[in-house]
Amino acid sequence: MTNYTNHKNNKPLSLEIRAQIEASFQAGVQKTQIAKNLGISHSVVRKYTKPLPFGVPEAVKDEALRLIKEGHTNSSIARSLGISRSYVLKLMPNPTKRAVPLSAEIKLELVRRAESGETVNAIARDLGIDAGNAMKIVKKHRAKLNGVEEPIPPSAKRYTAEQRLTMAQMHSQGVPLQEICGLFGATDTVIRKAYQKALDAGTVEPRFALSMEDDRQLLKIKRDFPQLEEWRVYAVQWYELVESNFAIVCTSINRFLRFLMQHRISPRPADFFLRQNSKLIPNFFEISCPKSDHGAAMNNALADFLDWVLIQPEFADDDEELGVTTLPIFRNPIARVRRSDHRPQRGSESNKQVMPYWMIHDLRRRIAQGRNLRDWTWVQGISGKITASGDKESRNWFQVDESQIDKADPDCVWRVRQRLDKGPVLEMWSPVRWVACLIKLQTTARMGQIRMIDSGEGDTFKVVDGTEVSNDSPIASGSRRKPRRQGAIRLSNEGTVVLYFNTNKTADIGRSWDKKGQECAWPHLPDYQDDPYYWIEKLRAWQEKYNPPTRLLPWKDVPSARRLKGKSDSVCTTYPDVVFLFRTPETKSATQFPVAAGAVDKAWQVLIAGYEKILCNEGKRNPDGSAIELVRDGRAETTIHGLRVSLITHLILDGEMAPELMMKIVGHARILMTLYYTKPGLQRIEDALADAAKKVDATKDAALIRDLKSSSAERMRKHVIFNAKEMIDVIPLNPKDRNPLGWLPMHDGLCLAGGNAGPVDGDPRFPGCHNGALELIPGQGHHGPAPGGVRNCCRCRWKCAGRAHIPGLQATFNNRQFHLYKSSSAAIDAERTRNDLLIEKARIEADGHPFLRTRELATAERLYEAAMQKMQELALDVSAVHRMIERIKALPDTDEGTQALAVQGDLLTVQCVVEETESELLVLSEVCAGVELYPDLYPGSAIFEYAQLLDMAFEREGKPFVLAKLSEKEKLLSANAIMRELERQANPGNRLLGRRKVVEIMDRKQSLQTTLGINLTDLTALANMGNETTSSKLKPLDLTKKALNVGS
Repeated sequence: MTNYTNHKNNKPLSLEIRAQIEASFQAGVQKTQIAKNLGISHSVVRKYTKPLPFGVPEAVKDEALRLIKEGHTNSSIARSLGISRSYVLKLMPNPTKRAVPLSAEIKLELVRRAESGETVNAIARDLGIDAGNAMKIVKKHRAKLNGVEEPIPPSAKRYTAEQRLTMAQMHSQGVPLQEICGLFGATDTVIRKAYQKALDAGTVEPRFALSMEDDRQLLKIKRDFPQLEEWRVYAVQWYELVESNFAIVCTSINRFLRFLMQHRISPRPADFFLRQNSKLIPNFFEISCPKSDHGAAMNNALADFLDWVLIQPEFADDDEELGVTTLPIFRNPIARVRRSDHRPQRGSESNKQVMPYWMIHDLRRRIAQGRNLRDWTWVQGISGKITASGDKESRNWFQVDESQIDKADPDCVWRVRQRLDKGPVLEMWSPVRWVACLIKLQTTARMGQIRMIDSGEGDTFKVVDGTEVSNDSPIASGSRRKPRRQGAIRLSNEGTVVLYFNTNKTADIGRSWDKKGQECAWPHLPDYQDDPYYWIEKLRAWQEKYNPPTRLLPWKDVPSARRLKGKSDSVCTTYPDVVFLFRTPETKSATQFPVAAGAVDKAWQVLIAGYEKILCNEGKRNPDGSAIELVRDGRAETTIHGLRVSLITHLILDGEMAPELMMKIVGHARILMTLYYTKPGLQRIEDALADAAKKVDATKDAALIRDLKSSSAERMRKHVIFNAKEMIDVIPLNPKDRNPLGWLPMHDGLCLAGGNAGPVDGDPRFPGCHNGALELIPGQGHHGPAPGGVRNCCRCRWKCAGRAHIPGLQATFNNRQFHLYKSSSAAIDAERTRNDLLIEKARIEADGHPFLRTRELATAERLYEAAMQKMQELALDVSAVHRMIERIKALPDTDEGTQALAVQGDLLTVQCVVEETESELLVLSEVCAGVELYPDLYPGSAIFEYAQLLDMAFEREGKPFVLAKLSEKEKLLSANAIMRELERQANPGNRLLGRRKVVEIMDRKQSLQTTLGINLTDLTALANMGNETTSSKLKPLDLTKKALNVGS
């Protein structure tokens, strides 16, 4: 074994290492790099290498002397000439030499100018004297003014053993170093040495600084601002009542208390709440809160706290009838802020990226290189710095005694690491954070859920290889009648083995301890790299052996940095005591606490960075030949939470997993409104998920090309027209953030709100008809209901359309135009009736007689206003549809890219013509054709009028009424079938021109048989065949660019 230098006994390096140092040095390698490469200290390298020769040209030396005489500082001279400060100091006059005596006049001038505020260096430069000598004269003068004959020379301060122990105890309790330095006048080095000595002696506990969330008694406020004791007592009481958003509450109250001191506001709550003082209180939100949604939440949390203080007995009156009311002389000076006003606009691209499934599949196998933890060689050496023994030193390795390891255990990974300044050390590898990353790659659970899961070591029974057996752990609790069932693997009520996550975010709110969490019917997959059950059992066994639990741990004992963020003590007490699976034996002071979120995130960053290098070395590249980039600006593009989005996306879209089942698996309250109340059985979920996993695995190679070709943003404006002013208001710009499952296809466009007619679960933020209008007040984000009412999509901002929707828009336009004509006729009739009554009223009252038809006039007024309102709404709908058609016509003719709303072919060059016509039959034919093709359109009286006009035309030909005897649906199908046959007879090449010719003949009341040379007896047989036969003979409308028309 190589004998490295030991600084204590000065053992020399081996000749081999010394030769490597000398060869690297001669090759031009820097000494620091040599030390890193060989894993030795920099001082050892300097010892075995010669100092580099140093020389400065005479011209540079002369320039430096000139600048020194001009009074420039050594730092500025060294920086400007590119030489070291030490060389400049050598050129400067020796300060130890006897200074040239100065005259009394110069001394007086020096002192006078120094007292007036000028710097000593500037004065010395002007007077041409040495700056150091000038500083001594000024200090001596100031010392005399303070009653001291000579300045006190600095001396080393000595501290007693009691003082050093106090310093160590304060540092151990989390008191900042700066504060301890101020109290004792000591340097931070003195305090650290005192703490380390006390820690080695066992007289203090390891340092554990209280975070803001853990400081439930506000001890830092008590120490820093004792005058705020009244506020501190109120805040501590408020902490005990808070159940949600605890992190925001802590931040807001801490900032508020420091806000009081910074702005010299009275520390007494009574003075703060006085109504007459409210105008003197600065704006807390503007000064202390970020201008964002989070800042608004902080401001409102503080307002809630102050409202609570105002109903305390000191500020309120308790009346038996009115209850507790704040006294009139007090008020809350903190106004609430609307959070929606400060929500930032979404950028053009999201930072959440979906990882292709082939990468997820590959990463699982690169982490789990074998069935045992000893086989995980890649992740064992992926992080840390290289040591003298060639191993990497990182937080995953922790020091153990030889009695703690089992060399025969394939899951026990240990090593002896050589150290330069100390003896060798025995270390064990902790797989905790890497197993957490693997479970995240295997399941759709949130990372917070994975970190918090219970190992099951405290359960009455535990599941081993799919079988429930008795738990022999010393901390096992419960009985066969009332067993404890909190482990990550357990039997469901249906008898199947499922995953159990003991937390489920907001779904846990308001639930009792036995109903918290979420069961996930994840299947047992054949490959161990894909099976989370296998590795959860493996880690549980590892923890039982090498980091056994000492007790069931209450949630409130877990520091905030290790548990789920923002949970108060009152909320933590609602969770059962837990034995965390992902305990961290590598952290001496927190071996029973779960791994921190930051630690897992760092492991993920290291994992992705290493994986990117592997893909590069293996020659895997994008289809365009560029390198695959997984890390950008030092961060992984796919976050650890992005894996959840990735797996959900691939299982639904590639694996064809039913969304209603996926909703139960991922623990969402809803994915779509229509799936909210779906309750499938656990066995059905497991079977469907197993099949989906097989399909995804079979398509992973094809998914590689598709995912790598996906662009980060689509040029939607070249393919789609939106009713909204800005596309970003209704659809994310990043394609990966879009959810096509929530879109509702319609005949004339697409509803991006999924057809929701009202708020989902009472939440008005969900898109739907209730917020389909433009902003009520620009810039505030509040939207009114869709114009025209529910399901009136013509002017709704959630509607968009492309070229493929031109036929549907044509039908909508014709339909709305017909109803507009009818409503305008009704409005004219209503106005005529109203005007007649008004004229009669004026005439009768002019004769001095009472008008006795007041009720009829009121009814006429009401009918007139209703008719005018309906006509106005329909006119706006017609205008909106026409405007959308014109905007689609203006889209560029390009077939670049693919869009769900754009089609290729004849419709790309579609043209529309809006014309006025006097023919009622032409309008009715267009309307009824659209109603047959698009059942969503409301026909009104169009079908009956259309059938009546056809029957009248047949009567002129000597034929009986055939359509009058049919039902409304039969009238529609038969009339359209007859018209299409007439069109074909009139112009086989162009149905639209054929229709115009037929309508023209019928409007002139000419004979169809004579003009077209057809037999109407065969044609009217279509109507007599009934509904089924007519439907079977129905031919699709030809709506190509040659036949497309919009009638008025």
